[in-house]
Amino acid sequence: MNKTIFAVLLGLNLCNTQTIKQAITQERNSNQRLGYSEDELISFLDSIGNLNPDIWVQNISFPADSTLNNQLSLSRKLSPADVNQLLEAAEEQQISVNFAQRIFPEAIDSTLIKHFTDGYVPIKFYELSEDFDEFAILIGYEGGGENDVYFFKDHTIISKHHIYNRYGFQPEFFKNENNETVIYYTINYGSGTGIWWYQYNFYKYGNNALIPVLTEVQNVDLRFPWALRAYWIETEVISRVPLQLKFVYNNYFLDTEGYTKFINDSTAVAYSIDNQNGKYIPNFSDTKLNRNKLLTYYIAENDLLFINTHYKQIKRELNEEKRQVILK
Repeated sequence: MNKTIFAVLLGLNLCNTQTIKQAITQERNSNQRLGYSEDELISFLDSIGNLNPDIWVQNISFPADSTLNNQLSLSRKLSPADVNQLLEAAEEQQISVNFAQRIFPEAIDSTLIKHFTDGYVPIKFYELSEDFDEFAILIGYEGGGENDVYFFKDHTIISKHHIYNRYGFQPEFFKNENNETVIYYTINYGSGTGIWWYQYNFYKYGNNALIPVLTEVQNVDLRFPWALRAYWIETEVISRVPLQLKFVYNNYFLDTEGYTKFINDSTAVAYSIDNQNGKYIPNFSDTKLNRNKLLTYYIAENDLLFINTHYKQIKRELNEEKRQVILK
């Protein structure tokens, strides 16, 4: 890996992305190098490696944390007649506009109505409990990208979530160790050729509310030309009770000759329930990840955090066979 790429990974963002790409092209066609000595680059690496990672963590985690925690809470109790009419509409997979405006006023506005000129709006019913007392109803066509989803407890609407997923709303549910219903689904923060980000969001039913308990990366892919550090991660729920996730992930650095593999690994993380707030707490001991390392797989300006959280590994690689790849 040449000095240009190493400089990018160290956060030398005095150059914009286009300038960096031009520098890479220039180096491919000549022997010219950026004017940084090995000692200067290593000194800069050391300075980043010794910083407190909290200076990056909040900004990187904000989009996922905000989406998890800021869905709309409601407490709208429906009459038995309204519930019966709603369930009949769900069976028909459509609801009259007038009835929908009364039951789901936050979702049914003029913008949505103009798309359904026959007086009906598509809806879909999702069972979230084997007792049929916890369920959800999606407004509009599933798989349309963005949808409002209403969550019910018995006859009461307890929450509305605005969900974006290009493949549609696909919730899963289970009973946790405390016999509480936990649901989870994926949020889609971006999609394209060589770049996408899907995130797991977990909630639990409790006290007539839908309580956020965990957000975790589900699948991310980032490739050149979108980035000079290419990475990929995919997460699988391998156990629900107790909750356990398996992460498979890799990182590659772009060199003038192509990609150089830096990380290619997997690990499993177990989660326990916090007795105070009911949230899932990861146990990263005896695993290869931690919270900050997982943040380096978000689609964000996270290369500095990557250097910081992998500082010891980078230093080790510099002292071994990959030294000339990193500081070419």
